[in-house]
Formats: sequence, structure tokens, C-alpha cells
Amino acid sequence: MIKVNESRLNARREKQHWIEFIFLLCCYQLQDFIMAPVDPKLAHEKIVANFVKMQLSYRFTVALLPSESENVVFRFLFSKPVDSAPEPAIVVYVDVEVLGASGTSWSYSIHVEGQKYRRIIEVNENTVNHTSFNESLIDKVFNQKAQVRMQHLWV
Repeated sequence: MIKVNESRLNARREKQHWIEFIFLLCCYQLQDFIMAPVDPKLAHEKIVANFVKMQLSYRFTVALLPSESENVVFRFLFSKPVDSAPEPAIVVYVDVEVLGASGTSWSYSIHVEGQKYRRIIEVNENTVNHTSFNESLIDKVFNQKAQVRMQHLWV
């Protein structure tokens, strides 16, 4: 016969119920945050204002993309035009999906050059600065494209 400590068993069950309750509560709050519909015009104004505040070394243009998901998606074209070549030879595109907004905080999903891997960034409108978005990823893609342009593809 197996001896069972009822008080330990009840404590374990109660702990499990609390864990399930907290998990469900977090899921509902996350769902409200992410699934909140965002007006495309408002999202466009906010995303442009937020990226301008970041003081990136790139110039960029933003266009609204048609999306199969309910979220609003923008395509950024990043370039570094110079006086000798105002039409940039190298452009890096980044698709930015607006996941949601909560007060002054915006959540974005970033896909660089059509990659499947997404990077999530959180931007608070009140504290946006040059550290809000890591520009080195765009630098890497930009430099790779520059190297490909300089190398001879056929020998």
C-alpha cells in the first residue's frame, strides 16, 4: 500500500491551479495587447515619428503594404545617398509589422530583406532615442550588398 501525504498533494494541486490561472491571465492580457486593431493612418504617423526620433544614419521611405494578417505592415527602404550619387545604388528593405500598441508603447516585428526570422522591438514614444533600434543589422546587410557590387560575379 502506498502512503500518500494528503496535505502535500493538496498543496501541489493548489500550486498547479495558481500557475494555470496566472498563465491564462497573461495570455489574455497579451492577446488584448497584440490583437488590438491599429488604424493604418495612426500607425503610419507613429512609426515615422518614432523612427525619425531614433536619428538613424540612413535615410528611409515608408510605404504601407497589403497584408494577409490583421496587422498593419510597412516596408521601409533604407539608403545612404551622397552628394555625388543622390540616387542610391544600394537599398536595404525592411518589413515592419505593427503588433500592437499600449498607451505610448508600440510593439513592432521586423523582417530584414524578406527573412523569415522576425525581431521584436518595443518602442516607447516618450523615451525614443538612437538606442531604441539596433542599426548594425542594416549595416551588415548594406555592407554585404556593397561587397557583392564590387566583386566580379563572372570570371
